Amino acid sequence: MRQVVLGIIFRENNGVKEYLLITAKKYFGKYTGLFYPCGRHVEEGENPKQALIREVKEELGIVIKPIRELAKTGSDIANQETYWWECEKVPFEIEMGIDDNEIASVRWLEKEYILANPSLFWPATNSFFASYFKSQLTNEL
Repeated sequence: MRQVVLGIIFRENNGVKEYLLITAKKYFGKYTGLFYPCGRHVEEGENPKQALIREVKEELGIVIKPIRELAKTGSDIANQETYWWECEKVPFEIEMGIDDNEIASVRWLEKEYILANPSLFWPATNSFFASYFKSQLTNEL
């Protein structure tokens, strides 16, 4: 089974938490053009944390610090499992270094936008964020 690792990368913008999501140029059938967190496949000899650092560096030209694995789930693609990792808060803008051959767009999106626009995201991304935001609310109580 193939492994995919995705990073939950965020920043604070005027007191509002925003999440970094991307769309790929690659054709994914009905999922083409939909948003998902940055990351991709774990290569042979890598662990998910190493793969995430490598993939984000290749795709966005930035170095991130994965903090902890949040979940391991199925995928929207057959024979694939997904590792979701929380990353250290990003203290900067992402401007240069985006791989224009692979990445179509990069956006910082707020929780409310993500929850209100499910048709813009991969189904697994919607499921993950619904659980993630629910757990954050529970932890705040």
